[in-house]
Amino acid sequence: GSDAGLLPPYGAVVLDEAHTVEEAAAQHLGLRLTASGLLRILHRLYHPGRNRGLLVDVSCTAARLEVIDALDKAKLFFAQVQRWLESQPQNPLRYTKPGHVPDLLGAPLEEAHRTVAALIETESDDDRRAELRALNTQLHDYRLRLHDFLSMGLAEHVYWLERHGQNLQHLAINAVP
Repeated sequence: GSDAGLLPPYGAVVLDEAHTVEEAAAQHLGLRLTASGLLRILHRLYHPGRNRGLLVDVSCTAARLEVIDALDKAKLFFAQVQRWLESQPQNPLRYTKPGHVPDLLGAPLEEAHRTVAALIETESDDDRRAELRALNTQLHDYRLRLHDFLSMGLAEHVYWLERHGQNLQHLAINAVP
């Protein structure tokens, strides 16, 4: 019914390890995208530096080229966002204006997704087709979730970007209800 919620109607809630609530909420209730997560998906498809991945075959040239383009654009996008965040006095930084960070990744990720989807249709090996399909689904989901974040398309969510890790070199994009 309309009274349904995540928790039963208690008068109080005690949270153990309350300092981890934001991270747990982002993981389970909202979205958390990382640069390394996208690069991991793309590198499983094709890693240009190692000439490895599912798209290394000559029959995969079109998809491989789109993945290389998406990799290049992803590295540029995340480097630009990282430089912008480094110039900001706070970390994490609330994201409050839809489109403040332009979606430079949507088109390249969609093209990579489209060409991998076409390749899946011609793949005869069941295991390889399943792995390609799983990675392509992850790629598609990442693109949609990034768009939701950048456009602030999720109703009643709080959006923020944060640098983390040693020397704050890693980037995370978060939204929670």
